[in-house]
Amino acid sequence: MKPSSSNSSPSALSTHSSNQSSSKGDLLGSVGLVAGTTVGAGVLALPAVTMPVGFWPSTVLMLGAWLYMVASGLLIAEANLQARTQAKTDDLGLLATVNLTLGKWGAIASAIVYIFIHYALLIAYIARGGDILAAAITQIGHWLHILETVPLWWGHIIFAFLFANLLFWGSYLQ
Repeated sequence: MKPSSSNSSPSALSTHSSNQSSSKGDLLGSVGLVAGTTVGAGVLALPAVTMPVGFWPSTVLMLGAWLYMVASGLLIAEANLQARTQAKTDDLGLLATVNLTLGKWGAIASAIVYIFIHYALLIAYIARGGDILAAAITQIGHWLHILETVPLWWGHIIFAFLFANLLFWGSYLQ
C-alpha cells in the first residue's frame, strides 16, 4: 500500500513505508523502546517516594499502577490490531491507529498530548541529568584543585550536548 498524499490517511501517519524490509535490529530496537519507556526514572523512584506510607499501602498502590499499565497496554495493542485489519496493512504507528479509531480530531489531540509528554520528559531528564553532571564536575574540580564550583546551567548544557550527539551519531552510524 503506497502512502497517499492526504495527511489524514493511516499510511501517511505511519512512520515507515510498507516497502521497507525488516532487519534483525528492529526487534532489539523495539524491545529497547518498550523497556526504556516502561522503566523510566519515575518508576525507579516510586519505592522511595511511597516509603513513608508503609510497605502494604505502597505495595497495593504499585500493583494498582501496574495493573492499569498492563490493561492500557493491552487495549492499545487491541486497537492497533483492529486498525491493522481495517487498513489492511501491517505498518501502522500509534497516531495512525488513533486516527482510524478516534478520527481526525482524536489523532490531533493525541499528537498534542504525545508531544507534550515527550517534551516534559526531555526537560525532566535534562534538568536532573544536568544537576548530576554539574555535581560530578564540581567534585572532580575539587579533587584536582581546579574549580571551586560549577553553575548548574553548565551541567544542563553539557548534558544536553553530549546526549544529543550520542543520539544523533548513534542513529547515523546504524
